[in-house]
Amino acid sequence: MQLKLYTSSGILESLSNLNFNRGSSLFEVYDAIEDSNKNPHTLVKNLSQINMVRNNWRVDRTKETYCRLKHIDRCGNISFLVVEW
Repeated sequence: MQLKLYTSSGILESLSNLNFNRGSSLFEVYDAIEDSNKNPHTLVKNLSQINMVRNNWRVDRTKETYCRLKHIDRCGNISFLVVEW
């Protein structure tokens, strides 16, 4: 399983840019991915329960091998979270 974060222009971002609030970590994201059983809508639900600043992910595209989630912040910046199963 791989997890990647991109900007809308395709530039790779650091996963630390997910900006976890107190008490949350990247391991919770990995647990949410494993618990989703390759279902993108369950993945979005699981991610919304994690205490992150970027918390309103939407399913953008899915294939058998990956899922791409989209986030738009208040300033209109777009980020993509790509999960390769």
